[in-house]
Amino acid sequence: MKAIARVIHPGTYSSIQSLEINNAAFYGQGFGGVMLSDELRSLHKLLQNSYNTGVIECFKSGIHIEILDEIMIAFGGASATWYLNGLTTQDKVLSLKKGDILEGKRIDSYEIAYLGFEGGLVKRKGETIPLKRGDLIFKDPNIKKTRTQGQKDIIPESIILNSGPDAYILENEKAFWNQSFSKTSNYNRQGFIVEGAKLIHVQNNSFESVPCFPGIVQLTPSGNIIVLGPDCGVTGGYPRIGYLDTISLLAFIKTPVGKAFSFAHRAFKNPL
Repeated sequence: MKAIARVIHPGTYSSIQSLEINNAAFYGQGFGGVMLSDELRSLHKLLQNSYNTGVIECFKSGIHIEILDEIMIAFGGASATWYLNGLTTQDKVLSLKKGDILEGKRIDSYEIAYLGFEGGLVKRKGETIPLKRGDLIFKDPNIKKTRTQGQKDIIPESIILNSGPDAYILENEKAFWNQSFSKTSNYNRQGFIVEGAKLIHVQNNSFESVPCFPGIVQLTPSGNIIVLGPDCGVTGGYPRIGYLDTISLLAFIKTPVGKAFSFAHRAFKNPL
């Protein structure tokens, strides 16, 4: 097995966990070793990993590691402050190379954050063992590579968008689906600013606060749109002209900043 990372500092508490580890009952977790199994599934789906591979689970603060081989990683769970080679990063997915230094700091609300590696990690047998300084982290050799060396992610030219309950306020809804948009660098885990053609309201009436969830597409008074991220608020006042399901939201998150795309229309079905 070839090591892909070395632990410089484990943070408060870091360990390799998977859905197959059943030794966390002591901590009140009945299924699997991970504390947030749904977050782990979403992370594996983002990386196109098998669900039975390992990830790094960080408690209260992130882990500090040196990358030993080219690898793609993704962040999941609670929001955390991550530094790549000394600079903060807000990207959900990163392509790292040998010699890169990744360091996690405070985790919001002292919760749990996950660090996933493309292809998954070798799981530790037996009881959960915390990572310590100098430990090597190995990629799972039993999992086939999801892509060949140097192959780039396949980013769709269009992302499926379900019509939202407030789509009627668009002056020309049909024209909206032919517009080209791109994700800006102004984003965080609460939401993403999308730029493109300015969209015109049929009416400028203010909306009362309504339920929101990750993937909702809001139309601002200026005509720009916002895609709500995984840490968005539970209510919002901007019109909801559409929403992305889980697969479409992950495809949107993986779309590089500045890359043009369009939304493919799907008829509205109320998810609430």
